[in-house]
Order: sequence, then structure tokens, then C-alpha cells
Amino acid sequence: MSWLNNLDRTGSGFWSNSQWYNLHLSRRMPLVNKMIEEMIYACPPSPSPASIYRVADLCCGSGMASLNYLKAYPTVSSLTLIDQSEERLNMAKKRIDTQLESISWRPEIVMCELQVKCDSQDDVNLKLNGSSSLHPYHLILASLALHVIVGHEKRSLEESKLRYRILFELLFRNLADDGSGHLIVGDHGGSLGMFEQMKLMEECGFVDVECVWRERDMFVIGGRRRGKEMS
Repeated sequence: MSWLNNLDRTGSGFWSNSQWYNLHLSRRMPLVNKMIEEMIYACPPSPSPASIYRVADLCCGSGMASLNYLKAYPTVSSLTLIDQSEERLNMAKKRIDTQLESISWRPEIVMCELQVKCDSQDDVNLKLNGSSSLHPYHLILASLALHVIVGHEKRSLEESKLRYRILFELLFRNLADDGSGHLIVGDHGGSLGMFEQMKLMEECGFVDVECVWRERDMFVIGGRRRGKEMS
């Protein structure tokens, strides 16, 4: 038995229920609000409203990360909410619409249902509205997302690395390639630890990979896709 069992979050709860998730998330995971706050602090500033700046919220849940981001940077041109649950997508959009009524500039909000299919132990396929392609985003927020996509199952270190690698490669390909594409990840220890995830990000082509916050098993890491002219 390892002391790392102290970090195991499996157990009771109704995490697949959208209302229960929204009600209990901060209660079950008290550091999640601090994590999202640090994610927003880590984001590069968005440009003026005249510039095109696309943001995606991967596994957006009830929209907590998106809402906090838009409060800080309301002038983004497009926000894509991505989740496996249509119910959570509608909940997130309603939450954002309700709480941002006083803001004059409103981004285009796109809702995309994410289908996650693990064909085998060494593959992860993401399908977004029937397509395997996302859009070239300038910023991808991944709040409590990556460990969900790769799965909670116990597996070998090499199997976990392969799944995370495929996921990081997919996210890298769908960032803007002009040097402005950033990935900001807020998560807790899953089947692969924080340092291993950072190593994989670098191996997949990310630069400026860094940890900006960590408390207990929660962390915020990020990286950038290098511009073509700098390759």
C-alpha cells in the first residue's frame, strides 16, 4: 500500500448528474475555486475586441472556468463550450448568460458536445460534433478535464503516458500556430502525475511549460505552441 492512496478520489457521489456536480463540486473539492482563480491569473491577456481571439473550455461542466475567464477578459470574440453532456452545456451557457447580462460586449458562444471513445487501452479518440477536428484556438482551458478524458481506470504508467500523449498532441494541433496558442490545465492527480504530464507536454511540442500553482494534489500547469517562424 502506498501513501498516494490518500489522494484517491474514487468513492461515493453522483458525479455524472449535472445538478449534483454543480452543487457539490466546491464542497467535495474545496480547492477547486482557488485552482480556477489561478488558471485565470495564468492566462495571457486577450487582445482588443477588434481582434479575433478564440477560447475553448474543454469539459466545461457547469461553466465555472468560462464564467471566471469572461469576467476577467470579456472582449474575446468567440467562446466554445465543450462537454460530453448536453445538459451541462445548457447549464453552462445559461449560467454565463445570466451572470454576464450587464456586460455590453458579448462573445459568440458556441456549444459543442464532446464524444469520448477509448477504442483500446492505448488509444484515445475525441469526436467533436462528429468530427475529429477542433478549431485553431488561441486559448484552451482544461479545468478538471484531462483525467476525465483519459479515464479513471487503474492502468500501467506506460498506458497512462500513451493516453495523455495522444490527448496533448490533439490539443497541440488545435492551438493557433502563430505563437499565441496557449493551453492552461487545472486538475488533480489522476492516472498520471503533474510532472509526468509536463514532460509529455514538452515532448509533444509545447514550449514555456511551467507549473504556476500547486496545493495538495491540485495544480495548474500551462504551455504554449511555438509559432511557425520560430520553429
